[in-house]
Amino acid sequence: MTKAPTPGGDQLVDPTEQAEVEALCMQWFEAILAAPEDPEPLCGLARALQDLGEHEQALSLWQQAEGLGPASTEILMGQGKCLEQLGLDQEGIALAERVCAAHPTLAEAFRLLGFLHWRGGRFDQAEGPWRQALELEPDNPLNLINFGGVLNGLHRLEEAIAMHRQAVQLAPEKMLSRINLAITQRRLGDFAGAVETLNQALILEPENPQLRWCMALTQLLQGDYAAAWPDFEQRFSITDPSALVADPVGRRWSGPAGPRPSSLLLIAEQGLGDMIQFCRYVPLMRRFSDRVELCVPASLHSLLGDAQLADRVISPEQLQDQPPQDWLPLISTPGLLGVSVADPLVSEPHLRVDPERLERWRQRLPSGPERLIAINWQGNPATEVLEGFRGRSMPLELLAPLAALPGVQLVSLQKGAGLEQRDACSFRHRFVDAQSEIDSQLDFAEMAAVMACCDLVISTDTVIPHLAGSLGLPVWLLLKWAPDWRWGFEGDQSHWYPSMRLFRQNQAGSWQEPVERLAGALAAWLEIQGPRRPGQFL
Repeated sequence: MTKAPTPGGDQLVDPTEQAEVEALCMQWFEAILAAPEDPEPLCGLARALQDLGEHEQALSLWQQAEGLGPASTEILMGQGKCLEQLGLDQEGIALAERVCAAHPTLAEAFRLLGFLHWRGGRFDQAEGPWRQALELEPDNPLNLINFGGVLNGLHRLEEAIAMHRQAVQLAPEKMLSRINLAITQRRLGDFAGAVETLNQALILEPENPQLRWCMALTQLLQGDYAAAWPDFEQRFSITDPSALVADPVGRRWSGPAGPRPSSLLLIAEQGLGDMIQFCRYVPLMRRFSDRVELCVPASLHSLLGDAQLADRVISPEQLQDQPPQDWLPLISTPGLLGVSVADPLVSEPHLRVDPERLERWRQRLPSGPERLIAINWQGNPATEVLEGFRGRSMPLELLAPLAALPGVQLVSLQKGAGLEQRDACSFRHRFVDAQSEIDSQLDFAEMAAVMACCDLVISTDTVIPHLAGSLGLPVWLLLKWAPDWRWGFEGDQSHWYPSMRLFRQNQAGSWQEPVERLAGALAAWLEIQGPRRPGQFL
């Protein structure tokens, strides 16, 4: 669901309006001093502070106003909006439930309750409040848009499409409803319908960056890279862009049509998996510059330094001390180079394992007959609140059928969130003795060496399959129903990584079938491979 304006969304205040609001604050403050027992001046000051984005102070004032006597719905909802803006979801839910019970015809309260549950990924709990809000205000497009988003989260895609179509009919000028309709059509695999929806919207607002970005993602997932690359650059124009890892110093390079730069800096963006995937194009950028440098987080320096892709690898912190130079976002390189599904330009392994690190881990990991299977099951939770990434991870316990196979020993590659599941899973005894030592390794060059000691890598859509694929190691990737654009919508192979095999959900939101299919494939693979011979490594 593309996020609609939140029930208590911030107001953008220009300097003139801000001065007026600040003057109003002073008037309300004086009124509070003159009548400290009157809730109205407190409410007035709270409203003004909310307009300035001072939600913490506003919340305190709304609470003081409630303490002066029977609270109006404005006082209660004022608190709710502040709690929502401050990210205090549990407190906001408790208050919204109280308001809904006391005022069952107040649609605004049900919207707040539904939004807070939606934001926490509790779609089953969000459905009831949004349905009630829609019953109370059936002609409010915001209710239709958000209820459709909840249905999308519940994987009831046909119902979601019906809601979004109603929203478009009710308020055809609202681009958000058209975008959500296209996203849901895309999730169903109806690319023609999604493109038609977006084309109709672009007639109304041809320069709308959200529409153009949505079109680019649709075309990429469909495999039409050539059409998508120009509007893929709209990621820097939308409200919630994927930030560069560092603020560039200098000017963005205008491309081959402009002057040839003596040195070109490629700045990484988005997630670590994106950085590992697209650093393959760094050497090709020497067509346009005699020297190519790469700015990535420090955790990737050893790995990319070993690969010798760039003339120099620097960190975001180092960049601030550099003189100005021409720069380009790293993920703008495939569009500039004309990458396509038919010709990714670079598909052979572009990273390598340091031999010394590899030998150290060979000494630490088991050398018995059991096959070492590396697994990873969860990505960054902060990323997975976004529509395109939600649902890509799975609970570790669902991988129990893999652990039940004879002749297998597991190596966990999980870091951070999700790691706590290992100690509670039913097959925790199947992990290698060196697991705690592996857990402590945060450098990707070390992780690459661990992977290279394993017979197979199995993962959900995180940085791990990108690393394995970039090293040319065998990797099996479990994909949600409507995956990220780079994996396409069908097929079990990846043009990005020849050593990768894809296991897709056959039903939105359900991992049971692909895990069973993968377990069957793993059993067959183990039968063919047989036990590991003494000293055998990839």
